[in-house]
Amino acid sequence: MQNKYNYLRCYLLTAVAICWQATLFLQPYRCNRTLMNILEWHNTGIAPTDIGNDEMREISIAEKLIGLVQRTGQVHAFAGKCPHAGAPLCSGWLDAQGRIVCPLHKYRFDPVNGRNTSGEGYKLFTYPTRVQDGTVWVGIVPPAL
Repeated sequence: MQNKYNYLRCYLLTAVAICWQATLFLQPYRCNRTLMNILEWHNTGIAPTDIGNDEMREISIAEKLIGLVQRTGQVHAFAGKCPHAGAPLCSGWLDAQGRIVCPLHKYRFDPVNGRNTSGEGYKLFTYPTRVQDGTVWVGIVPPAL
């Protein structure tokens, strides 16, 4: 009897996950809008023009170490520490394709989506950004959520 319940539980969890993914895929605007509403937006006090093209800058917001980088006119925010070994990513550099290179083990991450492009399987956490009143704002999920 226990196996039957475990099977049903796994089936229901899988169904819920599939429905959630379908909702995200079919209604990206609605989900993105909902996410943007629950974020706490923090003013960095940095103008986009203060960050040079292909330059990384490290800041601290809401007790989090966050890196900022500007690529082709867009400012991207990412976790300031490498997800592999915790090295400070802003001490690294950007390669020719604009990927963040960790100074410790040379792992590479796409600053737009955090994808590990050198093949180790790690994911760099990224934050949404917007420019408002001439400064860069970073969206962070509140700790209570």
